[in-house]
Amino acid sequence: MFENKKILNLSFFLLILISEFLLFVYLFSNSFVYADDTHLHHQPLKELFYSSKQGIFISAFFVKLFSVYIPFYFDLHPSFFRSTYFCYIEAIIILSFIFILNNVLFINKKINFLYTISFVFLSSFFFFIMQQQTYLLLYMYEGIFRQLIPTFLLILLIYVNLKTTNENSISQNRLLFILTFLTCIWNEFTCVTVTIGSILFLIFSIKKIDSKKKFIIKFIPIIISLCSCLILIKSGAFTRRSENLINLDYFVSILKLVPEFSISYIYNVFFKHIFMYIILFVQIAILIFKVKKDKNIKKTIKIILCYLFGILAFFCMLIGLGKIFDGDYGVTHKDLYVMYSMILCSFNLALLNLIIRYNLIKDLFIGIIMIISSIYLVKNNFFYYKDTIKFVMKPWMIEVYKAEKIIRLANLKQKTIFLDKKLFDDSYNWALFQEFNEREENTLYKESPYITYLNQFEKENKIIQCFIFTDTETVKKEFSKNGGLFTEEELNNIDFNRLKDKNFVLNYKE
Repeated sequence: MFENKKILNLSFFLLILISEFLLFVYLFSNSFVYADDTHLHHQPLKELFYSSKQGIFISAFFVKLFSVYIPFYFDLHPSFFRSTYFCYIEAIIILSFIFILNNVLFINKKINFLYTISFVFLSSFFFFIMQQQTYLLLYMYEGIFRQLIPTFLLILLIYVNLKTTNENSISQNRLLFILTFLTCIWNEFTCVTVTIGSILFLIFSIKKIDSKKKFIIKFIPIIISLCSCLILIKSGAFTRRSENLINLDYFVSILKLVPEFSISYIYNVFFKHIFMYIILFVQIAILIFKVKKDKNIKKTIKIILCYLFGILAFFCMLIGLGKIFDGDYGVTHKDLYVMYSMILCSFNLALLNLIIRYNLIKDLFIGIIMIISSIYLVKNNFFYYKDTIKFVMKPWMIEVYKAEKIIRLANLKQKTIFLDKKLFDDSYNWALFQEFNEREENTLYKESPYITYLNQFEKENKIIQCFIFTDTETVKKEFSKNGGLFTEEELNNIDFNRLKDKNFVLNYKE
């Protein structure tokens, strides 16, 4: 009977897993490479392994690998590779993260019917949170590799920290040390969080460290995180958004910002996440008062509070950048919101794990709450992403496709490239211009990072960068004069790989 129940639970979970995988693949297949994704140009292959963009080593490696080297090696248009092949890789990445997040809820707990229910809930919750920054974090390489993956690694590090029971064996803590390094070297946000969190954890644990080996195990993550932090500082990761020189005048100017920054900090960091904080501290209070003097509870709360303080310290540091995000402070940055929300979610799951393990709340009750929440979240996500694909991504893909065909046709005809001035309206198209703030109508441009990016995939028909932004009618007229044509079938079934075919662009019939 028990074995049949186990098989049934496993079968149901696999069915959910396969269904979500196919759904995610479809969602990500609507992605493509656009101007905001193309600032990493083609470089010698050897530079793939050691060069970085402003100190962001690992994410730069993966961005270049998938946006440049793999499409180039297989002679594929980068947008075709993005929507046709990378959508499978991305689906696996997201499912792996949800799996890690779900396992935080099941630390040292038997897997039962709740496992599948919570997996569905966390999947829907993930995409609900992602609505804050859908394009950058789901449809861009850098968003995936620079923001999402380090968040996944930090949550995995928290999981390993909570799961690790043998504090006397250095070899059994190797995974913890490796994750500490990867999490710190990957991203400034996670680097500061882990560095400060590791230091605080050692300080708060110092009284209970009764052996040299235990001290070494607690101290190694601090050394690793501090070294990683120094590497990022040396390579310019922490100063990439600020040109301020650290001197007396700089500190005086920062002090003047404190009152205004504090208001923004409290509102954006605490008030906007108040629901998660209420759940967090209610769970802590329940565990402290209901289950006293338990080592697991004390360790879990200690780890959570240490890392939380690290996160809050990072947000405090953003005052040093001043107002650089649309006239406001860095605490308003939506990329950070997504990362922050996911980590707060993992904290709550770790505490909920203890509440369930100590039978303070029954699995059945949690399951019912998650089912009800999932129904609402799935419905909300369905309409949001359906509209995003229909009214944003597909029209956007068509415009990018049409612009590239116009570029390629004019180039083959050795004519000046005329592009629609409507491209000005979308801030994500910044790489179409040599400088973001230098864009004018009817002005001849001779350099564009976007065209430079496309050129690296061309073996014969390199695009001569000579283009003008003008009105829609002029663009249509020049395109038609060059013999260009957009068919209904072509625009209903976008295939960027066809743009690599000279005869197709020239509209030659076989």
